[in-house]
Amino acid sequence: GMAPVIAVPSLARIPRMPPPGVNTEGLVEVITTTVGSRPAANSWSYPDFMDLRNSDTGVSMIGWAAAPSDITLPGGRKTVLWPLYISADYFETIGVSLVRGPGFEGHTDTVVIVGYQFWQNDLSSDPEIIGKTLKLDGVPYVVVGIAPDGFQGHLGFQGKQLFVPLERYPLLITDSDARFDRGKEWLNIHGRLSQGVSIAQASAAVAGITSQLAKEYPATNELKAGIVQVYDSGFNDQMLVIQAVALTLTGAVLLVVCLNISGMMQVRSAMRERELSIRQAIGANRLRLARYLLAEAVLLAAVGGTLASLVIFNAPLLLSRLSAQPIPVEFQDALKVDLSMVAIVMGICLLTSLVFGFLPAIRFSRPVIISALKDDAGGGGFRGGPVHRFRAGVQGAIAGPL
Repeated sequence: GMAPVIAVPSLARIPRMPPPGVNTEGLVEVITTTVGSRPAANSWSYPDFMDLRNSDTGVSMIGWAAAPSDITLPGGRKTVLWPLYISADYFETIGVSLVRGPGFEGHTDTVVIVGYQFWQNDLSSDPEIIGKTLKLDGVPYVVVGIAPDGFQGHLGFQGKQLFVPLERYPLLITDSDARFDRGKEWLNIHGRLSQGVSIAQASAAVAGITSQLAKEYPATNELKAGIVQVYDSGFNDQMLVIQAVALTLTGAVLLVVCLNISGMMQVRSAMRERELSIRQAIGANRLRLARYLLAEAVLLAAVGGTLASLVIFNAPLLLSRLSAQPIPVEFQDALKVDLSMVAIVMGICLLTSLVFGFLPAIRFSRPVIISALKDDAGGGGFRGGPVHRFRAGVQGAIAGPL
């Protein structure tokens, strides 16, 4: 019951982690804010991007977008992928170095950088791949670089294996007006702050430029106001919702388990009522008896949390060995034991011990001495009461819908 609850915050860290190799210090995103009837957005038109990039904002900006493409490999095999169309200084700006090849330096036309896994799996780790060609939508592209292992884009779970110059984006090729139409918003902007420039200063500069563009192009930019915000992996808002739903479902399962154990604890405590009565008779007050019963619950919860943690943090390694496949880097980082994970496990242990141990502790911290000490009460028959009925009612109310 505790294992899935502990697993949720562990796995929820994966989308929040920056992709391997990305230097997040000073990395920012340029977005628009809500103005009038226009909602906030993170897409821009190409001419807006060029105006912002060529202005003095204190941010080295890069544009990027994705689109599907038919890929023809050197052997003639075809597949469909979504290349990432990027500015020429994309890798330099996000702080990622290519493992092989010069990259886009000196190239802005039909060249491509391939992902490491794509190079290994689809190109058979060809050591002479630099300079060879792939066909994207029937057009030959020269391979000019290989991205580092594990890198699939600067946002979490982008899964990109091909990187193409932004000028080759299909819309810019098929629509001659896309380079000048400020109403066609398809491009995302990230960037890195210049030395000594704060986010507030960069945001003010971007806001000033978009304000000027709104005056010059009211038909398309009147309600467009830009700001700069801190980079995130792109899943924070969505993950909060997903994590809340997952914790609700797994928490409901854990609660049913705890209520089951609570029922067994009550039966066990009823069988021990003679012992508890003797403890009370020789001087133990109700608080001490409650602490005594809760201590047992805490011990049980600690054992459960330990077993759950051993399963969660070792099962991926076991599965990796059985399948002979390496554990993804994101999972390795997420399953690292740190102070936050220790605190989460300890908190869940304490919470569960209170849930299934509190009711028995309250119920049997005040035993009926006279009846409990009678000879025929040695076995301590189970005495049903409001607490027992309440626990059973709650358990049924949760287990039924679940």
